[in-house]
Amino acid sequence: MKRSFFVVGLVVMLTVGVAPAHAQFTLLPRAPEGVDCRQLLDQYEVDGEIPSRKDVVTQQNQGTINSYKDLEADPALFADCISDNPVNPDACAEKEKAKQDAAEAQSEIDKAGEGDDQAALLGCAIKTGRISLQMIPYFITYLANFLLAMSGIVSVLFIVIGGYFYIYGGLVDQKERGKKYLVNALVGLSLAIVSWSLVTFIINAITS
Repeated sequence: MKRSFFVVGLVVMLTVGVAPAHAQFTLLPRAPEGVDCRQLLDQYEVDGEIPSRKDVVTQQNQGTINSYKDLEADPALFADCISDNPVNPDACAEKEKAKQDAAEAQSEIDKAGEGDDQAALLGCAIKTGRISLQMIPYFITYLANFLLAMSGIVSVLFIVIGGYFYIYGGLVDQKERGKKYLVNALVGLSLAIVSWSLVTFIINAITS
């Protein structure tokens, strides 16, 4: 029994250690920081299309880019910063920092994909309370993806535990227990994938 707890604890620690620090498992989607949810939802209601990841990332970083453009457009600051002895070096340093931030923001926009960003739309809908019937299929798809990810993590955990008992178990009952873990984990993962595929197929058929 102690060995079982040790294996479970080891797998959990490895999972937490390998996972990125910013990774979070949330049942409900969250609105991205820096995004104008009203504008995003207004655009969805007019176009009837989910915003692309590029649009969402652009909206997140547009404020940083505009801040630098405002500094760049200041003629007094521009003339001061290009001189050899600037009168206000702190302002010039702030401008240089804003330039770097704007370059990073533009790089994030350029790297953004063109796929749909359902999570951003649903997060804004929850944040503002503007949930329409047209969004219900997207909520179902998001929930199905979440449950599939969680079932995959649980299945991998039990596969590791089952493999440990099956390989290193000294007694016959431990090997049988490990074999049972492996079979149940694989069956559960298969059922989860099949269920997710059916839900995705039905939702795509409805939304199309």
